[in-house]
Amino acid sequence: MICFFPARKAATPLLYIVTVGILISPGFISAAAEAVPALVGRLVDTTETISPTERERIEAQIRELEETSGGQMAVLLIPSLDQEPIEAFSLRVAETWKIGSAERDDGVILVLAIQDRKNRLEVGYGWEGFINDARAGDILRQMRSDLQREQYERAILGAVWAVQRCTTLDEMPTEDEREEYLQALLDEGDEAGQLQTEESGPFVTLLKWLSGIVFALVVWFLFFRSGSRSNDDDHDNWNNSSSSSDDSDSGGGGGSYGGGGASGSW
Repeated sequence: MICFFPARKAATPLLYIVTVGILISPGFISAAAEAVPALVGRLVDTTETISPTERERIEAQIRELEETSGGQMAVLLIPSLDQEPIEAFSLRVAETWKIGSAERDDGVILVLAIQDRKNRLEVGYGWEGFINDARAGDILRQMRSDLQREQYERAILGAVWAVQRCTTLDEMPTEDEREEYLQALLDEGDEAGQLQTEESGPFVTLLKWLSGIVFALVVWFLFFRSGSRSNDDDHDNWNNSSSSSDDSDSGGGGGSYGGGGASGSW
């Protein structure tokens, strides 16, 4: 008696192909990769590395860049890339945030992965003429010594100013020019803080404390009287956004990116 059984091994190659196809599919890779943080302002720091005072200085510098150039810039600090290439992660951020205008694609995103000690400057299509790959690499190299000393604010400020010089004057600042600018900028901030401290005697401190309480009560009263409001513009049209790639969720202006820029490490 001859018995015939189905050839089970014949299905093995097909099962292998299907499994590999799922693993390398964009949807699977995207789900496993680091999620893109929400765009909540010009500076997104998920590492809590930047202090409130440093944040104010950095965002003020970015606002100055935007006013003089007409474009947009955002800075992102994350703990780790989880082994994803920084080029791939940065491009995902750019495609999600869409920094820059849809008409001019004039945007730049600076990404720093603190634990991995890697950074990247992602440049929109419209600014690739001002910030080509070589200039983007120069900007990152100028940041290296500050990053090695964990002077993150100084490194970011220098990068923002370099982007401003490239996009408004079409020139890359030298190391000496960068050092002179940063020294003046940070000294000015320290002097302002010291002057404020010296002028704050006991009476002034008490007055500020009472004013703060009154202000908080007024805000509380107005808030509950008018009801909760959504979609507040806390960052000059830099709206909160989800990590979705839909245009409606983007806090940027619709700028497009094609992988231009440079990557570095420290």
